[in-house]
Amino acid sequence: MSKQEFKPLPEQTSERMIKAIEENKSIFQKAMNPERTSQFAQPFNPSTGKKYTGPAALILMMRDKSDPRWMTANQASFNKTHVLKESKGTLINFFSSNITQPVMENGEQVKKENGYPKTERVTLDKPQLVDAWLFNGSQLKDLPPYEPEPQTLSPIERAQAIMDASNAFLEKEISAPMYNSHNDLVFIPAKDVFPSAELYYAAALHELTHWTGHEDRLNRKPDSNGTDVLIKEELRANLASIFISSELNLPYDLGDHVGYLKAFAQIIKEDPKELFKAASDAQKMADYVLNFEPKLEQQLKTSPAQLEKGDVIQYNEAQYTVIRPLKNKVFEMEKDGEKFKLSAKDNLYTSLLEAKKNAPQQQQDQEQEMEPTLGEEVSTGYKMKR
Repeated sequence: MSKQEFKPLPEQTSERMIKAIEENKSIFQKAMNPERTSQFAQPFNPSTGKKYTGPAALILMMRDKSDPRWMTANQASFNKTHVLKESKGTLINFFSSNITQPVMENGEQVKKENGYPKTERVTLDKPQLVDAWLFNGSQLKDLPPYEPEPQTLSPIERAQAIMDASNAFLEKEISAPMYNSHNDLVFIPAKDVFPSAELYYAAALHELTHWTGHEDRLNRKPDSNGTDVLIKEELRANLASIFISSELNLPYDLGDHVGYLKAFAQIIKEDPKELFKAASDAQKMADYVLNFEPKLEQQLKTSPAQLEKGDVIQYNEAQYTVIRPLKNKVFEMEKDGEKFKLSAKDNLYTSLLEAKKNAPQQQQDQEQEMEPTLGEEVSTGYKMKR
Protein backbone atom coordinates (compact mmCIF):
# COMPACT_ATOMS: atom_id res chain seq x y z
CA MET A 1 0.00 0.00 0.00
CA SER A 2 1.48 3.38 -0.99
CA LYS A 3 1.87 6.35 1.30
CA GLN A 4 -0.82 8.23 -0.63
CA GLU A 5 -3.41 5.60 0.28
CA PHE A 6 -3.01 6.19 4.00
CA LYS A 7 -5.56 8.54 5.56
CA PRO A 8 -4.35 11.64 7.42
CA LEU A 9 -3.98 11.14 11.16
CA PRO A 10 -6.92 13.43 12.12
CA GLU A 11 -9.18 11.36 9.87
CA GLN A 12 -7.89 8.06 11.27
CA THR A 13 -8.48 9.26 14.83
CA SER A 14 -11.94 10.67 14.08
CA GLU A 15 -13.04 7.40 12.50
CA ARG A 16 -11.75 5.50 15.53
CA MET A 17 -13.65 7.86 17.85
CA ILE A 18 -16.91 7.55 15.88
CA LYS A 19 -16.68 3.77 15.92
CA ALA A 20 -15.98 3.77 19.68
CA ILE A 21 -19.00 6.02 20.34
CA GLU A 22 -21.25 3.76 18.26
CA GLU A 23 -20.02 0.71 20.22
CA ASN A 24 -20.39 2.52 23.60
CA LYS A 25 -16.64 2.14 24.15
CA SER A 26 -15.42 5.73 23.75
CA ILE A 27 -13.30 7.52 26.34
CA PHE A 28 -16.41 9.56 27.20
CA GLN A 29 -18.21 6.34 28.21
CA LYS A 30 -15.50 4.75 30.32
CA ALA A 31 -17.00 3.49 33.57
CA MET A 32 -16.04 5.21 36.81
CA ASN A 33 -13.79 3.41 39.27
CA PRO A 34 -15.39 2.21 42.54
CA GLU A 35 -12.72 4.14 44.46
CA ARG A 36 -13.82 7.36 42.68
CA THR A 37 -10.45 8.07 41.08
CA SER A 38 -9.64 8.94 37.47
CA GLN A 39 -10.35 6.36 34.78
CA PHE A 40 -7.46 7.81 32.75
CA ALA A 41 -3.69 7.74 33.02
CA GLN A 42 -2.02 10.93 31.81
CA PRO A 43 0.45 9.87 29.10
CA PHE A 44 4.07 10.96 29.48
CA ASN A 45 7.51 10.17 28.15
CA PRO A 46 9.64 8.46 30.86
CA SER A 47 12.80 9.26 28.90
CA THR A 48 12.25 13.01 29.12
CA GLY A 49 9.64 13.37 31.86
CA LYS A 50 7.49 15.42 29.45
CA LYS A 51 3.73 14.97 29.22
CA TYR A 52 1.92 14.43 25.94
CA THR A 53 -0.77 17.05 25.41
CA GLY A 54 -3.68 17.97 23.14
CA PRO A 55 -4.34 15.69 20.15
CA ALA A 56 -1.32 13.49 21.01
CA ALA A 57 -2.65 12.90 24.53
CA LEU A 58 -6.10 12.12 23.12
CA ILE A 59 -4.69 9.53 20.69
CA LEU A 60 -2.74 7.80 23.47
CA MET A 61 -5.64 7.86 25.93
CA MET A 62 -7.87 6.28 23.29
CA ARG A 63 -5.50 3.27 23.30
CA ASP A 64 -6.81 2.57 26.84
CA LYS A 65 -3.48 1.43 28.33
CA SER A 66 -3.06 1.17 32.10
CA ASP A 67 0.62 2.13 31.76
CA PRO A 68 0.86 5.88 30.95
CA ARG A 69 4.48 5.69 29.71
CA TRP A 70 5.12 6.14 25.98
CA MET A 71 8.35 6.62 24.04
CA THR A 72 9.88 6.15 20.62
CA ALA A 73 11.80 3.02 19.64
CA ASN A 74 15.01 5.07 19.59
CA GLN A 75 14.42 6.31 23.13
CA ALA A 76 13.58 2.79 24.31
CA SER A 77 16.77 1.47 22.76
CA PHE A 78 18.83 4.32 24.24
CA ASN A 79 17.44 3.52 27.70
CA LYS A 80 18.07 -0.22 27.21
CA THR A 81 14.34 -0.98 27.36
CA HIS A 82 13.97 -2.24 23.81
CA VAL A 83 10.60 -2.64 22.09
CA LEU A 84 9.24 -6.18 22.23
CA LYS A 85 9.10 -8.01 18.90
CA GLU A 86 5.88 -7.78 16.89
CA SER A 87 4.78 -4.68 18.83
CA LYS A 88 2.63 -2.17 16.96
CA GLY A 89 3.52 1.50 17.20
CA THR A 90 1.02 4.31 17.74
CA LEU A 91 1.39 7.33 15.47
CA ILE A 92 1.19 10.89 16.80
CA ASN A 93 2.30 14.15 15.27
CA PHE A 94 3.19 17.57 16.60
CA PHE A 95 4.53 20.92 15.43
CA SER A 96 8.24 21.48 15.95
CA SER A 97 10.15 24.76 15.60
CA ASN A 98 13.44 22.90 15.33
CA ILE A 99 14.88 20.13 13.19
CA THR A 100 17.98 18.00 13.58
CA GLN A 101 20.26 17.81 10.59
CA PRO A 102 23.70 16.28 9.98
CA VAL A 103 26.78 18.48 10.33
CA MET A 104 28.47 18.77 6.95
CA GLU A 105 32.07 19.63 6.15
CA ASN A 106 33.46 19.77 2.61
CA GLY A 107 30.33 18.04 1.36
CA GLU A 108 30.62 15.08 3.72
CA GLN A 109 28.92 14.19 7.00
CA VAL A 110 31.00 14.77 10.12
CA LYS A 111 31.08 11.73 12.40
CA LYS A 112 31.50 11.44 16.16
CA GLU A 113 34.09 9.22 17.85
CA ASN A 114 31.56 6.37 18.06
CA GLY A 115 31.04 6.48 14.29
CA TYR A 116 27.54 7.94 14.35
CA PRO A 117 26.82 11.10 12.34
CA LYS A 118 27.22 14.36 14.22
CA THR A 119 24.03 16.43 14.21
CA GLU A 120 22.97 19.97 15.07
CA ARG A 121 19.69 21.68 15.95
CA VAL A 122 18.37 24.27 13.51
CA THR A 123 15.55 26.70 14.30
CA LEU A 124 12.92 26.93 11.55
CA ASP A 125 11.27 30.13 10.35
CA LYS A 126 7.93 28.32 10.51
CA PRO A 127 7.05 25.23 12.64
CA GLN A 128 6.73 21.95 10.77
CA LEU A 129 4.42 19.02 11.50
CA VAL A 130 6.52 16.07 12.70
CA ASP A 131 5.39 12.43 12.95
CA ALA A 132 6.51 10.06 15.69
CA TRP A 133 5.74 6.40 16.39
CA LEU A 134 5.34 5.67 20.11
CA PHE A 135 5.35 2.45 22.11
CA ASN A 136 3.62 1.93 25.44
CA GLY A 137 5.45 0.85 28.58
CA SER A 138 3.72 -2.54 28.32
CA GLN A 139 5.46 -3.03 24.96
CA LEU A 140 8.96 -2.41 26.31
CA LYS A 141 11.45 -4.98 27.57
CA ASP A 142 13.03 -4.64 31.03
CA LEU A 143 11.03 -1.54 31.96
CA PRO A 144 10.22 -1.57 35.70
CA PRO A 145 6.50 -1.70 36.62
CA TYR A 146 4.85 1.70 36.66
CA GLU A 147 4.32 3.23 40.08
CA PRO A 148 2.60 6.64 40.34
CA GLU A 149 4.54 9.22 42.31
CA PRO A 150 2.99 10.04 45.71
CA GLN A 151 1.14 13.35 45.84
CA THR A 152 1.45 15.86 48.66
CA LEU A 153 -2.22 16.84 48.43
CA SER A 154 -5.30 14.71 47.78
CA PRO A 155 -7.34 15.19 44.56
CA ILE A 156 -10.06 16.95 46.57
CA GLU A 157 -7.55 19.31 48.21
CA ARG A 158 -6.03 20.18 44.84
CA ALA A 159 -9.46 20.78 43.27
CA GLN A 160 -10.53 23.00 46.19
CA ALA A 161 -7.34 25.05 45.84
CA ILE A 162 -8.14 25.62 42.16
CA MET A 163 -11.72 26.65 42.92
CA ASP A 164 -10.60 29.06 45.65
CA ALA A 165 -7.96 30.67 43.45
CA SER A 166 -10.34 31.16 40.50
CA ASN A 167 -12.89 33.26 42.46
CA ALA A 168 -15.45 32.04 39.94
CA PHE A 169 -17.91 30.15 42.15
CA LEU A 170 -21.13 31.16 43.89
CA GLU A 171 -23.17 28.61 45.83
CA LYS A 172 -26.90 28.57 45.01
CA GLU A 173 -29.89 26.31 45.61
CA ILE A 174 -29.83 24.58 42.23
CA SER A 175 -29.72 20.92 41.22
CA ALA A 176 -26.53 21.03 39.12
CA PRO A 177 -23.64 23.44 38.54
CA MET A 178 -23.83 25.83 35.61
CA TYR A 179 -21.77 28.62 34.09
CA ASN A 180 -23.73 31.87 33.76
CA SER A 181 -22.04 33.92 31.06
CA HIS A 182 -24.14 37.01 31.90
CA ASN A 183 -22.76 37.18 35.45
CA ASP A 184 -19.50 35.43 34.49
CA LEU A 185 -19.90 33.08 37.48
CA VAL A 186 -20.18 29.36 38.04
CA PHE A 187 -23.24 28.63 40.15
CA ILE A 188 -22.67 25.54 42.26
CA PRO A 189 -25.09 23.61 44.54
CA ALA A 190 -24.15 22.31 47.97
CA LYS A 191 -21.93 19.22 48.12
CA ASP A 192 -24.69 17.04 49.55
CA VAL A 193 -26.51 17.25 46.20
CA PHE A 194 -23.81 14.99 44.73
CA PRO A 195 -23.28 11.24 45.34
CA SER A 196 -19.71 11.95 46.50
CA ALA A 197 -17.33 14.83 47.13
CA GLU A 198 -15.18 13.70 44.19
CA LEU A 199 -18.11 14.10 41.77
CA TYR A 200 -18.88 17.53 43.23
CA TYR A 201 -15.39 18.73 42.36
CA ALA A 202 -15.37 17.02 38.96
CA ALA A 203 -18.64 18.77 38.04
CA ALA A 204 -17.40 22.11 39.36
CA LEU A 205 -14.19 21.99 37.34
CA HIS A 206 -16.14 20.97 34.22
CA GLU A 207 -18.12 24.19 34.47
CA LEU A 208 -14.88 26.08 35.07
CA THR A 209 -13.66 24.91 31.63
CA HIS A 210 -16.67 26.73 30.11
CA TRP A 211 -15.74 29.79 32.20
CA THR A 212 -12.33 29.91 30.49
CA GLY A 213 -13.98 30.94 27.20
CA HIS A 214 -14.76 34.47 28.42
CA GLU A 215 -13.21 37.31 26.39
CA ASP A 216 -11.03 38.29 29.37
CA ARG A 217 -9.54 34.79 29.49
CA LEU A 218 -9.14 32.48 26.46
CA ASN A 219 -11.67 34.44 24.38
CA ARG A 220 -12.99 31.30 22.72
CA LYS A 221 -15.13 32.47 19.78
CA PRO A 222 -17.44 30.04 17.94
CA ASP A 223 -16.70 29.26 14.30
CA SER A 224 -20.28 28.23 13.50
CA ASN A 225 -23.88 29.11 14.32
CA GLY A 226 -26.88 27.54 16.03
CA THR A 227 -26.79 24.14 17.68
CA ASP A 228 -23.29 23.39 16.41
CA VAL A 229 -21.87 26.05 18.73
CA LEU A 230 -23.23 24.27 21.80
CA ILE A 231 -22.10 20.82 20.58
CA LYS A 232 -18.57 21.97 19.78
CA GLU A 233 -18.26 23.75 23.13
CA GLU A 234 -19.43 20.65 25.03
CA LEU A 235 -17.02 18.46 23.04
CA ARG A 236 -14.19 20.73 24.15
CA ALA A 237 -15.37 20.93 27.75
CA ASN A 238 -15.67 17.15 28.05
CA LEU A 239 -12.21 16.58 26.58
CA ALA A 240 -10.83 19.24 28.93
CA SER A 241 -12.55 17.48 31.84
CA ILE A 242 -10.83 14.23 30.85
CA PHE A 243 -7.43 15.97 30.76
CA ILE A 244 -8.12 17.53 34.17
CA SER A 245 -9.31 14.16 35.51
CA SER A 246 -6.06 12.48 34.51
CA GLU A 247 -4.02 15.26 36.12
CA LEU A 248 -5.87 15.55 39.44
CA ASN A 249 -6.97 11.89 39.71
CA LEU A 250 -10.60 12.92 40.02
CA PRO A 251 -13.29 10.78 38.34
CA TYR A 252 -14.69 11.82 34.96
CA ASP A 253 -18.49 11.63 34.70
CA LEU A 254 -20.23 12.16 31.35
CA GLY A 255 -23.51 12.41 33.24
CA ASP A 256 -26.32 14.26 31.46
CA HIS A 257 -23.99 14.95 28.52
CA VAL A 258 -24.60 11.41 27.24
CA GLY A 259 -27.19 12.93 24.93
CA TYR A 260 -24.43 14.80 23.10
CA LEU A 261 -22.51 11.69 22.00
CA LYS A 262 -24.33 11.16 18.70
CA ALA A 263 -23.95 14.86 17.97
CA PHE A 264 -20.21 14.65 18.75
CA ALA A 265 -19.90 11.77 16.26
CA GLN A 266 -21.84 13.68 13.59
CA ILE A 267 -19.77 16.85 14.01
CA ILE A 268 -16.42 15.05 13.62
CA LYS A 269 -17.80 12.91 10.77
CA GLU A 270 -18.66 16.06 8.83
CA ASP A 271 -15.25 17.56 9.56
CA PRO A 272 -12.59 15.00 10.64
CA LYS A 273 -10.25 17.84 11.64
CA GLU A 274 -12.74 19.04 14.27
CA LEU A 275 -11.67 16.41 16.82
CA PHE A 276 -8.04 17.60 16.76
CA LYS A 277 -9.17 21.24 16.90
CA ALA A 278 -11.31 20.38 19.92
CA ALA A 279 -8.45 18.52 21.64
CA SER A 280 -6.11 21.49 21.11
CA ASP A 281 -8.67 23.90 22.58
CA ALA A 282 -9.43 21.46 25.40
CA GLN A 283 -5.76 21.37 26.37
CA LYS A 284 -5.70 25.18 26.60
CA MET A 285 -8.86 25.06 28.74
CA ALA A 286 -7.43 22.40 31.04
CA ASP A 287 -4.12 24.23 31.37
CA TYR A 288 -5.90 27.48 32.23
CA VAL A 289 -7.84 25.73 35.00
CA LEU A 290 -4.84 23.78 36.33
CA ASN A 291 -2.67 26.89 36.40
CA PHE A 292 -4.71 28.08 39.38
CA GLU A 293 -3.06 25.34 41.40
CA PRO A 294 -0.26 26.60 43.66
CA LYS A 295 3.10 26.44 41.88
CA LEU A 296 4.80 24.71 44.81
CA GLU A 297 2.54 21.70 44.43
CA GLN A 298 3.30 21.58 40.70
CA GLN A 299 7.04 21.50 41.45
CA LEU A 300 6.67 18.79 44.06
CA LYS A 301 4.54 16.77 41.68
CA THR A 302 6.94 16.85 38.76
CA SER A 303 10.21 16.30 40.64
CA PRO A 304 11.74 12.86 40.05
CA ALA A 305 11.51 10.79 43.25
CA GLN A 306 14.57 8.62 42.65
CA LEU A 307 16.82 7.08 40.08
CA GLU A 308 15.25 4.13 38.27
CA LYS A 309 16.49 1.06 36.45
CA GLY A 310 17.44 1.92 32.89
CA ASP A 311 18.06 5.64 33.52
CA VAL A 312 20.89 6.95 31.33
CA ILE A 313 22.16 10.30 32.60
CA GLN A 314 24.78 12.64 31.15
CA TYR A 315 26.71 14.40 33.93
CA ASN A 316 30.12 16.12 33.94
CA GLU A 317 30.91 14.88 30.42
CA ALA A 318 30.34 11.26 31.48
CA GLN A 319 27.46 8.83 30.96
CA TYR A 320 25.96 7.11 34.00
CA THR A 321 23.59 4.13 33.66
CA VAL A 322 21.39 2.78 36.47
CA ILE A 323 21.71 -1.01 36.14
CA ARG A 324 19.36 -1.93 38.98
CA PRO A 325 18.30 -0.85 42.48
CA LEU A 326 19.71 -2.84 45.41
CA LYS A 327 18.65 -2.89 49.05
CA ASN A 328 18.67 0.11 51.42
CA LYS A 329 18.53 2.72 48.62
CA VAL A 330 21.75 1.55 47.01
CA PHE A 331 22.02 1.32 43.22
CA GLU A 332 24.26 -0.68 40.94
CA MET A 333 25.66 1.80 38.43
CA GLU A 334 27.86 1.89 35.36
CA LYS A 335 30.10 4.74 34.23
CA ASP A 336 32.01 4.48 30.98
CA GLY A 337 32.02 0.68 31.17
CA GLU A 338 32.95 0.45 34.86
CA LYS A 339 30.40 -0.77 37.41
CA PHE A 340 30.09 0.63 40.94
CA LYS A 341 27.58 1.01 43.77
CA LEU A 342 25.96 4.31 44.65
CA SER A 343 24.05 5.16 47.82
CA ALA A 344 21.17 7.64 47.88
CA LYS A 345 23.12 9.40 50.65
CA ASP A 346 26.05 10.20 48.35
CA ASN A 347 26.43 13.67 46.85
CA LEU A 348 26.78 12.10 43.39
CA TYR A 349 23.29 10.59 43.74
CA THR A 350 21.80 14.05 44.35
CA SER A 351 23.71 15.46 41.39
CA LEU A 352 22.53 12.68 39.08
CA LEU A 353 18.93 13.11 40.23
CA GLU A 354 19.13 16.83 39.47
CA ALA A 355 20.69 16.11 36.06
CA LYS A 356 17.84 13.68 35.33
CA LYS A 357 15.28 16.31 36.29
CA ASN A 358 16.86 18.93 34.04
CA ALA A 359 17.52 16.65 31.07
CA PRO A 360 17.42 18.83 27.92
CA GLN A 361 14.53 18.69 25.47
CA GLN A 362 17.03 18.38 22.64
CA GLN A 363 17.36 14.61 22.88
CA GLN A 364 13.60 14.06 22.75
CA ASP A 365 13.21 16.22 19.64
CA GLN A 366 16.19 14.62 17.93
CA GLU A 367 15.06 11.07 18.53
CA GLN A 368 11.44 11.76 17.58
CA GLU A 369 12.48 13.26 14.28
CA MET A 370 14.53 10.13 13.52
CA GLU A 371 11.34 8.02 13.75
CA PRO A 372 9.63 6.84 10.52
CA THR A 373 6.89 9.10 9.21
CA LEU A 374 3.44 8.02 8.10
CA GLY A 375 3.62 5.22 5.53
CA GLU A 376 7.41 4.88 5.38
CA GLU A 377 9.01 1.47 5.21
CA VAL A 378 10.98 0.53 8.32
CA SER A 379 13.54 -2.19 8.87
CA THR A 380 13.12 -2.79 12.58
CA GLY A 381 10.66 -5.67 12.23
CA TYR A 382 8.12 -3.87 14.44
CA LYS A 383 4.55 -3.80 13.17
CA MET A 384 3.40 -0.22 12.77
CA LYS A 385 -0.33 0.31 13.22
CA ARG A 386 -1.72 2.75 10.72
